[in-house]
Amino acid sequence: MELENTGAASLGDGGLLTDDILPSLPAWVARISYRIPFVHTVPVRRKGMLGVSKGVYWQRTAKRWAHQGGMGLQIYPKSTYRSAGKMVVLWDVSGSMSDSIDLYAAWLYGLVQRHRQLGVFPFGTDVDDVTEAMRAPFPFVRARLRNYERLWIGGTNMGCVLSTWMARFQNGWLGSNTTMVIISDGWDVGSPEDVKRVLHELRSRGIRLIWINPLMGTPGFEPRTRTLLAALPYLDGMYSGHTVEALLSLS
Repeated sequence: MELENTGAASLGDGGLLTDDILPSLPAWVARISYRIPFVHTVPVRRKGMLGVSKGVYWQRTAKRWAHQGGMGLQIYPKSTYRSAGKMVVLWDVSGSMSDSIDLYAAWLYGLVQRHRQLGVFPFGTDVDDVTEAMRAPFPFVRARLRNYERLWIGGTNMGCVLSTWMARFQNGWLGSNTTMVIISDGWDVGSPEDVKRVLHELRSRGIRLIWINPLMGTPGFEPRTRTLLAALPYLDGMYSGHTVEALLSLS
């Protein structure tokens, strides 16, 4: 699938969060893992997301051997424990992405319940923080998301959104251990130069940049939109995320 080098597809209206949007929590959400392979990890004192064996804990091993009365086969590995760093998700909910709202809303809800350092920021031509709304018990999530109605109706201006996010939300979220995930099909009415400028700044600050594009699951897909072409040099990875299984493989 070869996309035209235009943003026209992002001009369509999105959809309001009606009662048929995510009416119940899908069973597959329970299969979401605590581990997200592409997210920065940071060392922690207590057992965290991942334990990595690194050498031998000789002091404990020697005590064990002394207790046994001689050297044995048992050794104590020296482990370092790491936990997921901060993860910022910019989620395109514009008209061209409206068919996938259920899919990504369920996935992000599951991730937010498992990762306290994960923030969710839906966007179209504007962007806002819905992290606390996503942390609510599931029956209340849709009602709380409706408070951000302006985000769900309209097109996409990613360069403007990225600049707005930096101005409003970067404090507290950006750091050397931050991973930013952009969920979008790449259709955009904004300037690709604005996208390039902000992504360049993010990379210069050590931010890991990941793009999830539901169109990658389409046979013959090539990143052809102006925004995708501008973003590609700055990305650490691009994933399809077009089905439940594809999303579960990312987490």
